[in-house]
Amino acid sequence: MIKTKLAFIVFLLLSLIIFPYYILIHLSSDFFSSLVPGWNTNIYPGEMMGDLLKFMILSFSVFYYWKLSKNLNNLSFKRFIIHFLLTIPAIIISKISFYELLNLNILDPEKTVGRMHIIVYSITLVNILFFAGQVYFWRFYNQCEKSKEN
Repeated sequence: MIKTKLAFIVFLLLSLIIFPYYILIHLSSDFFSSLVPGWNTNIYPGEMMGDLLKFMILSFSVFYYWKLSKNLNNLSFKRFIIHFLLTIPAIIISKISFYELLNLNILDPEKTVGRMHIIVYSITLVNILFFAGQVYFWRFYNQCEKSKEN
């Protein structure tokens, strides 16, 4: 068993880590403006939108951990650790740019493209694990609510 307040604090820290702070720096600049002057288009980098989406989803988990901490004193350690282990890789991968580790070789573009595919597939897998972890927590939360009603 793990204290519910500890689980709440752990996921609160994870949500603070994943928040895309670079949005705050670029809000007042022309970072998001159009490449063509006079056009009303915005350019939002995919990495920023992905981090923002993960932050919002993780914020819901934090909120529901807070609600659980008001009703329950202890959680199943197994369920908490599964949720944590499915969430933490997405937090780590959002702060590391794996494309910087890619060795671009102009003489062998097929090898470079293959490495890029591996990076994209691994990031996709980590994101799927993140969303699976949030669904797992949602099911766990619903089970706790049903058992509280009975």
